[in-house]
Amino acid sequence: MDTDASWFVYLLRCADGSLYTGITNDVARRLKQHNAGTASRYTRGRLPALLVYQEAQASRSLALKRELAIKGLSRQEKESMCLGCDCEKQRNAGEGDKQGWASKPFLMAFVIFLAIAPLLRATEVTAQRSEHGVTVKIDGHPFTEYVLQSGTKPILWPIFGPTGKPLTRAYPMQGEAKETKDHVHHRSLWFSHGSVNGIDFWTETPAGKTGTIVHRKFVKIASGAEAQIVTENDWLSPVGKKVCEDQRCLTFGVRGDSRWIDFDITLRASEGPVTFGDTKEGTFGLRVAESLRVDSKQGGQIVNSLGQMNAAAWGKRADWVDYHGPLDGQTVGIAIFDHPQSFRHPTGWHVRTYGLFAANPFARQGFVGRESEAEPYVLPQGKEIALRYRVFLHQGDDKKGKVAEAFTDYVKLNK
Repeated sequence: MDTDASWFVYLLRCADGSLYTGITNDVARRLKQHNAGTASRYTRGRLPALLVYQEAQASRSLALKRELAIKGLSRQEKESMCLGCDCEKQRNAGEGDKQGWASKPFLMAFVIFLAIAPLLRATEVTAQRSEHGVTVKIDGHPFTEYVLQSGTKPILWPIFGPTGKPLTRAYPMQGEAKETKDHVHHRSLWFSHGSVNGIDFWTETPAGKTGTIVHRKFVKIASGAEAQIVTENDWLSPVGKKVCEDQRCLTFGVRGDSRWIDFDITLRASEGPVTFGDTKEGTFGLRVAESLRVDSKQGGQIVNSLGQMNAAAWGKRADWVDYHGPLDGQTVGIAIFDHPQSFRHPTGWHVRTYGLFAANPFARQGFVGRESEAEPYVLPQGKEIALRYRVFLHQGDDKKGKVAEAFTDYVKLNK
C-alpha cells in the first residue's frame, strides 16, 4: 500500500470562478505549477488559480478516492467545504522560499482577482436522472427536462428562458393550460420527420398508424460549466419493426444573460437504406409559448438571418430564425441556429405564424407545393448523416438579444 501522510486533496478557484479538484504530495509546488500553466490543461486557460481547500490523506490511493468523491459533490457542497478552510495558512505552510505563490506578479493578480471574483462566479449546469428522464438545472434552478417518452417520441419540456418563464407551449403535456390546443404532436421541443421509409413519425394520429421513436439507452449524463445528455434511440414502424436509429447529444449552457441548448443528432441507416421524404412535415421542431405567436396579435414576430419576417420566412433557407414576443410583461425570444457543418446547410424552415418553429433539411419541393416533383433523400445502408442545431434563448428581440452575434460565435465551434 502506498502509505504516505503527505498526500493531499485540494481545490482551486480559477479565474472564471470554477472549482478544480486535484491531488498532490506538495501543495505549494503544485500551486506554482498550476499558475505557471504546466500542471493542468483545464487551469491553464483560467489563471490565476487560488487554493481554497486542502485536506491530508494517508496514501495516494485514499487521496484519489477522496478526489473522486469531491468531484461528485454539487457546487454548493464544494463551496461549503471551502468556507471552513484556512487556506491562507495552508498556502504558506512548508513554503521556504520567496519566489512562490506570494511573488509580486502573483500578488497583483490575486488582488485583481479578489476585486472581480464576485463577477466571475462560474455557472453550474447539472443533469440528473428523474422519474421521466433527466432534469437540467442552472445553479439549482430548473432549466428543462429531457422526457424519454411523450406521445410517440422523446421531448424537452418545460423549457425555462432567461427570465425564468417557460418559452414553449405546455399543451398537450399539461392539458389545463390556457393555450391554443391544436397539433397534439407539437410537444414543446422534439425531433422527428413526416416520412421515413414512407412512415409518418411527425404526427401521432391515428393512434397505432404512425411511427414511434423509442429511447434505448443513455450514453452519457454529465454536469459542470455545461451539462450534457447523450442517448441512443430506435425508430420503430407501427408494428414495431426497427427502421433506423439515432444518437443525439444535447448540451446545455449559458451565455451572458442568455442560455442555449445544442442539439446534435446523427441518423444511422442501421437496418437498410432509409428514405427521408420531401415533405414540409419535419424535422427539428418546437412550439413557442402562446403569447409569442404572431397570430396571437400581442407583438410576436418571426425574423430570419436574411431579414425576412413572419409568413415570408416560411420555407426559406437561412442560417437562423428568431421567434420573439411578449411574455409576462417582458420581451423574450427563441432562435434556432443551423450549424454550417449540419446536413444541407442552410436548412429550410417550417416556421409558422401560429407558433410552429422547425428546421427541415429534407423538404425541397414540399415547401413550394410541387409534391409531384419531390426529391426524397436516400441514406444508404450503414451510412449516417449529422444535423447540428443550437436553440438560443434570450431577452429582448433579435437585436437586443444579439442573435446574429451569438450565431457568429456558434459557427466557430468545430462540430
